[in-house]
Amino acid sequence: MTRFVSMSNTQLCALLAIVVVAWASPARAQSCDIVVPTDQPTIQDGIDASVDTQTVCVEAGTYYETIDLQGKAIHLLGLDGPDATVIDAGGSGTVVSIVNGEGSDTIVDGFTVTNGYASTGGGFYLTGSSPTITNVIVTGNSASGNGGGVSLRFADATLTNVTVRENSSGDNGGGISTYIGTLELTDVFVEENETADDGGGIRTKQTTVTMTNVVSRNNVAGEHGGGIYLDGSTPYMENIAVDGNTAVNRAGGIYIYNTSSGWLNNVRIAGNETGIHGGGMYVYAATPTLTNLAVRGNAAGDAGGGIYVYSAPLVLNNVIVSENTAPNYGGGIHLMYGYAPTVL
Repeated sequence: MTRFVSMSNTQLCALLAIVVVAWASPARAQSCDIVVPTDQPTIQDGIDASVDTQTVCVEAGTYYETIDLQGKAIHLLGLDGPDATVIDAGGSGTVVSIVNGEGSDTIVDGFTVTNGYASTGGGFYLTGSSPTITNVIVTGNSASGNGGGVSLRFADATLTNVTVRENSSGDNGGGISTYIGTLELTDVFVEENETADDGGGIRTKQTTVTMTNVVSRNNVAGEHGGGIYLDGSTPYMENIAVDGNTAVNRAGGIYIYNTSSGWLNNVRIAGNETGIHGGGMYVYAATPTLTNLAVRGNAAGDAGGGIYVYSAPLVLNNVIVSENTAPNYGGGIHLMYGYAPTVL
């Protein structure tokens, strides 16, 4: 049943016992084949010296360099975790490039990745690869184009226990940007990122997106989708919080465009703002199933304070819409052109 009522604390807690990312304990028991800087002076030297299946361990410290995994199936490991092990590009390019057919057995684990600047992918740039990225903080990176923190093009990636914070882009995806591929996010924080265009936190295009235990908060988009922008992508999203994001035009929280399938389950969309339509969510020519959603306290400058629906036959199952505002049309939900939602 879909209700448009105030939400109790019990309901809110039941909807989202969301994500506290806990970094793995320091990996001192890990078997190391190469240790940086003991065996090799830089991380790139350690990668160059390694062969498939080896573990390249990196001692605590700040390493001023950019690195390329060179297609190797290795485990690159910061022994003392991301707070102690930093790769700083000094604004000289992408910090970590994974662009040579690497598979899921190429693992980047236990680093802070910072101060990258590139045309695309300031922190990480992935193309033609499918690595595993875990226990990583991506912060303070920028791109003149897409993906201030992380950029995927024709790539598949798994990110687990990752924080993407305070990155920026001149085009799309202040935190994360994808174009054609698959993206799997588990236990991920995306916060305080900014883009001049779409997707302050996350922007995906023609991508299958699986998100579990993800928080997108306090991100800013100069156009649409302050928290998350999904363009021609298929979302499978569970246990998600999209809070306190801002977009200048549409969808302070989530923008879903041009997708014929997918679902969102156990999602809180709260305290987001947009200048025109869809304070919490804007759905355009898309048909995701929305189950167990709490859309609360969002604001739009014109219409659809909670949800703005444009030519989209939504399916709503146990959706709570409350305390949203818009000065002209649809403080809760505004329907434009055609379809009434299916309410279960």
